[in-house]
Amino acid sequence: MVNHMAMSSRSCRVPNAMKRYCCARLSLAAAVALSAANAVAQPLPAIDITLAPIPKAGEIAAVDVVQIFQGYVASSGEPAFSVPSRIATTSGQNYANGDISASDAEGPLPLALTNIASPAGHFLDLQVFAPLRATNGPITLKYRAAAAPAMSPRPRGPSYDLRGSNGGFGGAFFSFLLLPAQRQDKAHVTLTWSLDGLPAGAEGVTTSGPGNLAMDIPPSDLNTVFLLGGRISQHAPPPRAGSRHTGSVNLHSRRPHCFNGPRRHSASFSPISRMLRQTSTRC
Repeated sequence: MVNHMAMSSRSCRVPNAMKRYCCARLSLAAAVALSAANAVAQPLPAIDITLAPIPKAGEIAAVDVVQIFQGYVASSGEPAFSVPSRIATTSGQNYANGDISASDAEGPLPLALTNIASPAGHFLDLQVFAPLRATNGPITLKYRAAAAPAMSPRPRGPSYDLRGSNGGFGGAFFSFLLLPAQRQDKAHVTLTWSLDGLPAGAEGVTTSGPGNLAMDIPPSDLNTVFLLGGRISQHAPPPRAGSRHTGSVNLHSRRPHCFNGPRRHSASFSPISRMLRQTSTRC
């Protein structure tokens, strides 16, 4: 008896109606498999960040930043990167036109800067950068973020800005680091510390972990990351009833180190927030 349902790898050897149905199912399955393979093969966009502090007379006066964005595309005039210029009462870097050097596969990439002030009563002002031509390939940004002396006068409020003290520096990424202007679900983010200009024993830590990092996260998550670079010590405070503060890291100092008036700049590793808490410990 001939088995009309038998199939070879080259064709469906069945009556015409069944043959059309069988081959359609095989074609659909092949298309689904190819689509799934392509989805798996698509790499995440990537953001590589390198921080290199610039010492001056033993203190950190600035931090050189190099970022490489892969998998990001922007058309001419489209907002590509942004950074806060004010957070509550704290000023950010307030970059000027020409402060951000950009390039891609075609060479220099001119950027247009737009300052966006929030309505009265809101806590955030933004700087937005748009390319003046369509981008092509990986985008490299190079710029220098100023680090104010830790003890210099400043308005009352949280210490989000980048500050230097005792040969080290600290602050919040979102006070100086450019990020994609368009919200994105996830990217492969790497952080590299270039500390050759600092004394032996210097290291970098963030509230995402110590040393160089590699993370698959939404780029906006960097807005809650704080950092310290320099000769760093760690300590656990005395236990207090009801306290969630489980530890802190500080720049080495011969005396209590204050970043914001009477309070010490310390990084909390609380499992709840994992954010830097400038107001957690008095000097």
